[in-house]
Amino acid sequence: MGKQIEKVPVCFNVLDPDQAAMLDWVKTRKNRSGYLKRLIQRDMDAAGGLVTVTIPAKGAVLRPAKASEPVEPRDLAYSAAAAFV
Repeated sequence: MGKQIEKVPVCFNVLDPDQAAMLDWVKTRKNRSGYLKRLIQRDMDAAGGLVTVTIPAKGAVLRPAKASEPVEPRDLAYSAAAAFV
């Protein structure tokens, strides 16, 4: 089975000094995609694990999920972000 990859473009306004600096920084990364994914994963972990992914059954009616109690990252025995360090 082949990979199914979706690209999400990120735009930087090079006339804005802060955004230009971010662009310069990300250009120094060897694996830009992996670097950005790690940043997103850390942000998700910091949100207390409120972001969940579920695969609905065929024909299922989708409803918003109820948020669980936030979990402190320090309480986790394993963090997905740690796998990227």
